[in-house]
Amino acid sequence: MSDVYVYHFMRRAPAGENILSKRRATLETIKGKGEAVMESQIVVDHTEVDGNGFLIGGIDNESHPMDELWAQIRSLERRANSRDNEALILNESGEGARIYLLRLESRELRNQAQRLRKQRAASMAGELGNRFDSQVFVQFGVQQRDRRDRRRKRRHSGEHLKYFVRIHPPTASSMECTNSPISAMTCVR
Repeated sequence: MSDVYVYHFMRRAPAGENILSKRRATLETIKGKGEAVMESQIVVDHTEVDGNGFLIGGIDNESHPMDELWAQIRSLERRANSRDNEALILNESGEGARIYLLRLESRELRNQAQRLRKQRAASMAGELGNRFDSQVFVQFGVQQRDRRDRRRKRRHSGEHLKYFVRIHPPTASSMECTNSPISAMTCVR
């Protein structure tokens, strides 16, 4: 088990300007290629770095924040798994303290991953809610426009007259009921 620190770095382009690397790499790999951007440091599991010292499957600078969160979650889980695997190999009688420390670190890494999962789920729900709200708004606008169009057509066709009910003087034994668009049924005695 080993954690590896990787960084973005500034490299020289053929035209002489500095360009930020798309992939992160270890400090050993960056030597001779450019200058490490220390603020971009992240910790990953050794299995996430290729033989050349570059982060495998890293995300670039234009990545969606959800992709970045997913990459962090995946890395935390891999680091926790590495610690669990090492703890299984160790002898409990002689290296109990080391096993305890590895399990403690593994639990903390999994807790961090769980917090990020919740953050990611909340962000995704927020994005979904925003999309849903905008769809409802668009649908509401379409429905309002459709209603206005139907009203205009009725006014011009005389169709609206059928919705008005002429109330006749009721007789003692009769009850007159009519359907109306305002309520399902109107009964007059």
